[in-house]
Amino acid sequence: MKYGFGIDLGGTTVKIAYFNEAGKMLEKWEIPTDTSENGIRILPDIAASVRAFLTERKIADSDILGLGIGVPGPVNAKGVVNRCINLGWDVFNIAQKLTELTGFPVKAGNDANVAALGEFWKGGGQGCDNMVFVTLGTGVGGGIVVEGKLLHGAHGSGAEIGHLVLNRDETVPCNCGKRGCVEQYCSATGIVRLAKRHLDSTDAPSSLRTLKNLTCKDIFDAGKAGDKEALIIDDRANGGGNVSPMIIERLLRRPYRLTMSRTSTKVGTIPDATLVGPKVLLINKYSASDGDLFPWSFKANKIGKVIGTRTWGGIVGISGPLPYMDDTDVRVPFFTNFDAKTGQWIVENHGVDPDILIDNDPIKEQMGEDQQLNKAIEVIMQELKDRKPLPKVPAPRTFKDLGLKQ
Repeated sequence: MKYGFGIDLGGTTVKIAYFNEAGKMLEKWEIPTDTSENGIRILPDIAASVRAFLTERKIADSDILGLGIGVPGPVNAKGVVNRCINLGWDVFNIAQKLTELTGFPVKAGNDANVAALGEFWKGGGQGCDNMVFVTLGTGVGGGIVVEGKLLHGAHGSGAEIGHLVLNRDETVPCNCGKRGCVEQYCSATGIVRLAKRHLDSTDAPSSLRTLKNLTCKDIFDAGKAGDKEALIIDDRANGGGNVSPMIIERLLRRPYRLTMSRTSTKVGTIPDATLVGPKVLLINKYSASDGDLFPWSFKANKIGKVIGTRTWGGIVGISGPLPYMDDTDVRVPFFTNFDAKTGQWIVENHGVDPDILIDNDPIKEQMGEDQQLNKAIEVIMQELKDRKPLPKVPAPRTFKDLGLKQ
């Protein structure tokens, strides 16, 4: 049995795995990506790590088939990198260089492309002829398999979806030189950039303000912990279910007690995960059944503004007898809802009207512009100006506060 190494070179870490030739991963580890001085130490670090692994486990060089490496940038069939923006690399032959450093044959490709091949070979793409694969990390990448073959494009960047332009009005340039790329909004670095931009535009309190080196994980952790200033809920194309009462109950929570800890600057709430801030709901004509009841309840409880187009308007539940011998059955209107305050029927045959009527232009939507979402962001940003944040942790009590002499 022969073995090899698979290497995923990212902008933050290098992930290295040891495989047998059947594609089974035997061990894995990671090392930091040193991007200082235009990434001059990245490949030597990888080679040293691989060599240390072989020495520690007393594995002979003759047992190694070679190395495969995925790089966050365009790579041609000869292993030549055509600039890696996030690493500071220019044009050079990475396969040749890593072979010189390790002594093993090396195959190199764009990270998303080789990830797509792996997924196509051993993952969710097994049995498929065509597949689209998207990677989200420090950047945004993609890999496309058409009729069983990887689509490289003319210069090895045929699936560089991270640098498709999403917002032509963006003023800050992407690392690639263009403005408004997908990567500027959907990657880990993009999320951090947007968070910093928002924190600079408002004085609303946030646990993120205390962090010197903000990361994407910090932002998600803060969100999970309830550190959200506002909320946009998307009910569009919600075809039904039974979760709306639970979500409405969560949105109606109001804090009656606050908590703090010595080891954190965050203020906690009781009930837990209470959102104190404006809320906006998006709906459209495909919001149906429980997707109808959710916006009706949202409006009835005055939780916030509803934006979009009128919902479908069908909340009568159906039931029926056991199937007939010919596999047909009869469907009967069986249950529905009505207003607890007025005693009147609701929603059926009309739907729920939005507070702000706006539809998406199909051409703009196809180009990636969501006019309804943009309107929701505009409304929520305006409402944030009047947001009343929770009280901060009070100053420590003194002996005088306790009625004691010092």
